[in-house]
Amino acid sequence: MKKTNFLIAILAFLFLITNLMSEPALAQWWRKFIPEKKPVQEQKAPTEEEKKAAEEQIKAAKRQELLKGNEKAEEELHKKEWDIYLTSPHAKKKKLGADVITFSGNKVISKELSAKGYPESNYTITILEDATIVWETMQNSEKIGIAFWRGELKGEVMQGALNLRPKKGQKDDYYFTTVMPEEKPEEKPASVEPVKKKKK
Repeated sequence: MKKTNFLIAILAFLFLITNLMSEPALAQWWRKFIPEKKPVQEQKAPTEEEKKAAEEQIKAAKRQELLKGNEKAEEELHKKEWDIYLTSPHAKKKKLGADVITFSGNKVISKELSAKGYPESNYTITILEDATIVWETMQNSEKIGIAFWRGELKGEVMQGALNLRPKKGQKDDYYFTTVMPEEKPEEKPASVEPVKKKKK
């Protein structure tokens, strides 16, 4: 009896569902309780034109960032005159002396080299990942020769190298920094006292 009643209940339930789904009004009411499956939208691969447009947008954003970075770097370089101290790696020329570098507009001027006849020149800026500002320039004088500068500004300290390539004379390389180097006193050779002979 129990099995018979169970089968009757299942048949009645199936009959009820069939009638509900066949009647439009009842079917709408029944669907409220059944979550609808949304069709899966297939993602289309971007076209070549879309790829190019996306690449151009990325390049434009990078250019804007670069321009902003260069503007900030120029402000740092322009904010004052830079007193530098030059030293030579050669033993005979341990120290060249002092100079003053000025950045004005898009040009850099060396006080000492200007006095010798080198003209002011345009410079380029590169910003490294650690926010170090790198500037480079070449001062070209038809009569004297060429001077290559490369400087790095990190915080308030600038350092770098100067390479002089004169048309006449020897090439010279110098290092410079805005921090005054400590001059080591010259070491005098120890005086050798004559050995006194002991009397026999």
